[in-house]
Amino acid sequence: MLSQRIFALSLWGSIAGLSTLLFLLYPLFTREVSAQIIISNPIQHTFEEDAIHSTQIALRNGEVLANAILRQLPNAQGVYQAVATVGTGFDLRRIPVGQEVLITYAMEEDTPIIQSLLLKENRTLQTTQALRNTEQGFSLKQFSEYILMEQQLVSGTVTSSLYVDGIAAGAPANKLMEMFDLFAFNVDFQRDIREKDQFDLIYEQYFDSHGNAVRSGNIIAAKLVTQQGVNESFRFEYEPGEVGYFNRDGSSLKKALLLMPVQGGRLTSGYSARRNPVYGYSEFHPALDFAAPKGTPIMSAGDGVVIHRGWDPKGYGNYVKVQHNNGLMTLYAHMSSFAASAPVGARVKQGQTIGYVGSTGMSTGPHVHYEVWVNGVRRNPRTIVNTMSSGIELKGEQLERFKEHIRTVEPYFS
Repeated sequence: MLSQRIFALSLWGSIAGLSTLLFLLYPLFTREVSAQIIISNPIQHTFEEDAIHSTQIALRNGEVLANAILRQLPNAQGVYQAVATVGTGFDLRRIPVGQEVLITYAMEEDTPIIQSLLLKENRTLQTTQALRNTEQGFSLKQFSEYILMEQQLVSGTVTSSLYVDGIAAGAPANKLMEMFDLFAFNVDFQRDIREKDQFDLIYEQYFDSHGNAVRSGNIIAAKLVTQQGVNESFRFEYEPGEVGYFNRDGSSLKKALLLMPVQGGRLTSGYSARRNPVYGYSEFHPALDFAAPKGTPIMSAGDGVVIHRGWDPKGYGNYVKVQHNNGLMTLYAHMSSFAASAPVGARVKQGQTIGYVGSTGMSTGPHVHYEVWVNGVRRNPRTIVNTMSSGIELKGEQLERFKEHIRTVEPYFS
């Protein structure tokens, strides 16, 4: 009986001692891995080459990289260390949904041991890899796939519409829209484009090492021949870091105001007398009306400051006023809603969204009512836009370099 009591006390003392030891060591077992941790003196693993496995995963919506790996390889070792290494060269907060990740790993008994993670950024073709290093844990490697840039020419003749015929000729849709923006100051795409008009578009096209088209770059030059005349645009770096588009004379295509403050709009009423569509009587319409689907973004016609936005019970409905330089003010009416980024007092840039197309107030359908005021007097927007420029005129040495640039680009035109 005595010997049993001594054994029991001895056992209890051993358990108590073990509990104390676990209590002291607990923080070491539960320490979180920092995103900036540098792994040193890793456990040495020796695997045969044919024992290395690979798998590929794609990130799901709301999923972080480490969780995605553990979803595929539960209980894998080295996940957080490898992810932390990738994070030193790849912004983990900006990994898109669907991003593919190639994982290599080895099996030690039933536990996957991460050997490498590899991510390829689709747009830039830059590859980021965390590679297990027996001396330093994981090391980071980054490299870019060889990319070739070529100048692409798309030419065509309008038979149905400039957009449809441009796509048929092989132009990327986003480059066509950029071309429309370049000529929007001088061309009314609803009225000026006719059958047999001609277009040329020269832009940068990037290819990977396998000859696959990766992405399109800047428009280098564009030409549009209509019944109203020839419109040309040339991209040119006139000062270090300062790039613009100019006509053949060296004048900037950008003007103080946009003629059409809504992309893809259709002119339905001009600056002229008309029959009021609501009340039926004849009156002068001191604005341009552009029809567009409800919710289409309405852009500020120029750089300026939002001086008013609100409701007008007399007819404008929801409307915005933007004050520009040189006594210019623009007004946009019948909006469905306002842009949160453009409250009263906000500085806005040309082309920035200030609201959305609607049919509020005295309106018979979704459109934007666009007015231009000069020193407190309403003026014809078309006249004002056509007579104003941005003020950038190439002269002297800049103009000479620009003319030489044109000579190198012109041979690409059809």
